[in-house]
Amino acid sequence: MAEPITDHEVVVVWDGETIDGREYPEQRYSPPPVGLDPHPFDIAEFEAIPVEKLELWDGVLYGPTFQQEAMLVALLSNVGLRRALQLVPRERWLKALDESR
Repeated sequence: MAEPITDHEVVVVWDGETIDGREYPEQRYSPPPVGLDPHPFDIAEFEAIPVEKLELWDGVLYGPTFQQEAMLVALLSNVGLRRALQLVPRERWLKALDESR
C-alpha cells in the first residue's frame, strides 16, 4: 500500500489495477502548471509525463483514462488555455461548465 499523499502538487494518476490481465501499478505525477499562456517544458518535465508513446487502445488514444488525463494536462500546459479555448466553440465550453456543477 502506498503512503498517503500530502503534497497538493502531486496527484495519483492511477490507483493501480489489473485491466484485461495486464497489471498497472499506481502512478503518481507532478503535473506541469496549466496557465493561460504556453508553458515550455524542460527535459525533466518532459521525462516526468507518465505516457511513453502514442497508443490506440480499444479506440482510445493514449490507452486507459489515467494515461489520457496525464497527457491532457501536459498538452494543456504546453499550449496554454488561451489556445485550447480557441479549438472548441464557446457554447460547448459553457455547456460543459454548466453540466459539471
